[in-house]
Amino acid sequence: MAGAARPLIGLLYAARGIGAAAGPIIARRIGGESPKQMRRAISVAFFTAGIFYLIFSQALSLPLAAIAVLGSHMGGSTLWVFSTTLLHLVVPDRYRGRVFAANLGLLTLSMSLSNYFTGWGLDTAKLYPRALAAILGLIFFIPGIIWAALQIFWPWAEDNKQQASDGEIADQERSDER
Repeated sequence: MAGAARPLIGLLYAARGIGAAAGPIIARRIGGESPKQMRRAISVAFFTAGIFYLIFSQALSLPLAAIAVLGSHMGGSTLWVFSTTLLHLVVPDRYRGRVFAANLGLLTLSMSLSNYFTGWGLDTAKLYPRALAAILGLIFFIPGIIWAALQIFWPWAEDNKQQASDGEIADQERSDER
C-alpha cells in the first residue's frame, strides 16, 4: 500500500510547488507592488494560507486536497516573498546581511518548532492528522490578525515608503562618493 501512495503524495508536492511559484506572481498582479500594497497582500496571505489549511483538513478527495495545498502555499509563498522584498526596501545596505541572517535564523527556528510540535501532536498527544491540519490552519490567523491590526493602527506603517526612499538616497550618495 505504501508504494501505491507515492504518486498521490507526489501530486500534493506538485500542487505545493505550483502554489509556491504562482502565489507571489498572482498577488502582485492583483494587488500591486508598492510597499503599502505588499503589506496589504501579506495580511490577505496569512488568511489565505490558514483558510486553505482548514479546507485541507476536511478534504475527502485528492483533487480537493491538492487544491487546498496549492492555495495554502500560494499564501505562504506570498508571505515570504513580499516580506523579504519589504525588508530589502527598508533596511540600509550596511545592516542588510545581519537583518537577513536574523530573518533566516528565525525562519529556521519557527520551522523547527512547527515540525517538533507537529510530531509531538501526532506521536505523543495522539491528535488525528485532520485535527492537526486544522490547528495549523488556525494558527495562521494569529499573526494574520496581528499583522492586519498593525497595518491599521501603527503609524509608521506608511512611513516605510519614505524610509525606503531615504535609504536609497543615502546608498546612492555613498556610491557616488566612491
